[in-house]
Amino acid sequence: MELLRLLRKSERRRSVPLTSWQGVSMKIRNWCRQWAWMVGIWAASVLALGFVSMLFRVMMTAAGLKS
Repeated sequence: MELLRLLRKSERRRSVPLTSWQGVSMKIRNWCRQWAWMVGIWAASVLALGFVSMLFRVMMTAAGLKS
């Protein structure tokens, strides 16, 4: 029975041993990879937005609309 995360005396705790650094390093590696993808996608979207805005500016200038 598990009530408020209190275990019976007969039950063993199923925890990760502190000496298992492989799992921790893999989690850190995955976390870094996910952040790298996020930053890469953000940078690509900013560049695409800049390209589209420059394209609109060129088209507006070609049409004679200068501000």
